[in-house]
Formats: sequence, C-alpha cells, structure tokens
Amino acid sequence: MTAAGAAPSTVISPTSSTPTAQPVGWLLVAAIALLPIQFELSAEFRLAPTDIFVAAYIGLRLRSFRHLGKAWSSWHLLLFVTIFYGAAVAFVATGQVSQFAFPTKTIGVMQLFAIVFASLDYSRTFGDLTRLVRTFVGSATVITAVSIVVLYMQSAGTVELSRFNLDAARLSGLLVDPNAMGGLIGTALALLVVTAAARQPLMSRPITIAAALILSVGLFQTYSRSAWLGTGFGLIAGAVLLRGPIRRRLALIAFVGVAAGLTVFLLSSADSDVNRLASRGDQASERVSIAGDAFADFVGSPLFGTGLGTSEGRHGLQIHNTTIWFLAEMGPIGLLSIIGLITVLALWAMRSSRTATAPIAAVAAAALVAHLTMFGVSMGIEALYQRHWWFVWAVIGWCHAYEAADDGGGRPVLRRREIAR
Repeated sequence: MTAAGAAPSTVISPTSSTPTAQPVGWLLVAAIALLPIQFELSAEFRLAPTDIFVAAYIGLRLRSFRHLGKAWSSWHLLLFVTIFYGAAVAFVATGQVSQFAFPTKTIGVMQLFAIVFASLDYSRTFGDLTRLVRTFVGSATVITAVSIVVLYMQSAGTVELSRFNLDAARLSGLLVDPNAMGGLIGTALALLVVTAAARQPLMSRPITIAAALILSVGLFQTYSRSAWLGTGFGLIAGAVLLRGPIRRRLALIAFVGVAAGLTVFLLSSADSDVNRLASRGDQASERVSIAGDAFADFVGSPLFGTGLGTSEGRHGLQIHNTTIWFLAEMGPIGLLSIIGLITVLALWAMRSSRTATAPIAAVAAAALVAHLTMFGVSMGIEALYQRHWWFVWAVIGWCHAYEAADDGGGRPVLRRREIAR
C-alpha cells in the first residue's frame, strides 16, 4: 500500500464503464454538476436541481439499488434520528413545529442522505468515483469563472443579472448566499489542489493551475470570512494530519494562499470595496451575540435542548454555527451526534489516505481536507445542509469501504468481511 504523496504524477482516469454509467448514471453525474446551482423561489424556499436529479436516479435504480454497508456508521443514523428528535422536542415544548423544522430540516436531511446513497450506488469502481469528483470540481470552476466575469460586468454597470452574485458586490454565483458559495469553492479547491499535491491530479497540469487560480479568485471575491478561515483551516489541518511529502506541499499552498490574501487586503485603501466588504464588523458582533443567546438557551434547557427551529422563533435569527445550533436546539444528544460523525469521517479519511493504494489515498486525502474545510466553514455559518459537504462524505465513505486492487483498472475489492448488498 502506498500513502498519498508517494506516487508519480499521473492524471486519475475513470477507465471503467459500469452498469450505472449508461444511461441512468448520467442523472447522478448531472446532479453533481448542478451542486453549485440553486434558484430562490421565495424568501423561505430555494429549489436545488440536484435534488430532482438525485430523486430521479434513485427512482429508476430502486429495484437494483446497492447498499454499501461499510460506508455508513451508527453516527450517520444518530444524526438522522437527532433531527427528528429535535422536531419532537419543539412540538412538546411549544405545541407546534415551525416550517424551519418541518419540512425544511426534516425533509431536507432525507435529501442529503439521498445524495450519499446515490453517489455510493453509482460508484461501482474507483473510476466512477473520480468521474463524480472531477464533475464537481469542473462544474464549480466553470460556475465560478462565469460568476467572476458577471461580477466584473455588474460592477461596471454593463449588466444586472440579479440572480448572480449578492447585491452585485459579493460573488455568490447561483447559490444565492456568498457564504455557501465560498464553502463550495473551498471544497472544490481542496479536492483539486490536494490530489495534485499528492501527484494524482484530477486534471492535466495546465487545467489544474487555471482552475486553482479561478477558484482562488472566486473564493476571495465571496468576501466570506467563514469560507476563508475554513479553507485555511482545512489546508493547515491537512498539512498536520497527512503523511509524506504532501504535508510540505500543503503547508506551502496554505502559506502562499494566506500571504496572497493578506497582501491584497493590506494594499487596499481604507475606503475600498475590498476593505469594506471584508471587514463588516457589525456582522461579526451580531454572530457573537447570536452564539451567546444560543448558549443561554442551552443553559435554560440543558437536557433536551430547546427544540428544532425554536431559536429563530425566540430571537428572529438562525444560529450561524452548526455545532452550537445542535447543542442549543437538540441538547447533548445533538452535540454528540454532529461531533461524533464529523470526527469518525475525518478518521476514516485519514486512515484511507495512509493505507490505500496511491490513487485512492490521494482522493481520501483530498476528501479529508475538503471535510475539514467545511467543518471550519460551519463555525461561521450553518453548513450541515450544504449538499457539497455530503458529497464529500460519500467520497470518504467509499474510500473507507474499498481498497483498489492493483490491476490498473481501478477495480475495487471489498475489505475483509465486507458485504455490499
């Protein structure tokens, strides 16, 4: 077995063709490609085309759907149950369940689990998995590039295109929220640069460099401090946790990224858009206040939490921190479920990055950094319902469940005592 970073540089190629690849499988490929796109139909409802394509894929595959047992843990089940537990607590405490709790969060978590189920069913071989990863990174890069151009044209007064970019000032693409877009870009950037740093790039060198530059510029122009800090945290944590030459490469990438961002910020004038949009001290103090209210709510109901969706009713605002949200509204069980699952997935990815064959180890290492990036983002926004994070979880689950046979074809073999039904 070869750890990430020890193999010569070769582009990971989806060499295999599986029963899911034609034609039904393209529904899932389309679903992953559409992850950077949402449509805001109202203040309370956004339509994600990904959900439609995933539902269609599962519906057509239902009779021969595959369950990959080792890609799941009891922590997944606990998280699922916790969401409904929180809705039940809210009903008992208030006599009603808010729209935030049902259907937004309860039905929403089913859609998120569906993304993982579908991705695992599709990925019969390592080639299938990398096809999905490459599709996500490529789509994120294209949408980001288009959004950068549109943002420039908006600032010049050439076009409006109100569906692109928040207030024509912060890059949000078609995700409505710049923080969500920043998290998605950070995730794509992690998958791209870590596989390249492990000498198992998803794309050719010129395309990788171009995509990395586009994603980096896009990440900066979201002016999402949560996404900036999350991406930095993911890269630095990866440099600490991963083994081999990849550690030094990631440390260098993190240093260059932080240095470049600070240079742009410091060279900007005090009244520039860069300084104004990056500072936003009022939002920072507001989020500290929200976190304080959330802790106060937990102290008032330390055993069961206040119930799913009650914080918005109490304070008029959603808690902008996933871990604190789970603690306040779902109590100790909520905190245990989210921290437990995040930790287990990180351990799975770290193990696969150290023990799997080189291509899988590289993807596992990239998924670890992407996972930690989103955990960092979740400290500043509620990130659990970001679909791209769940796609990363599917990648980690696949890497944990399989090891690749060294036959040059990316054919997976089951771990000992593994049963895939």
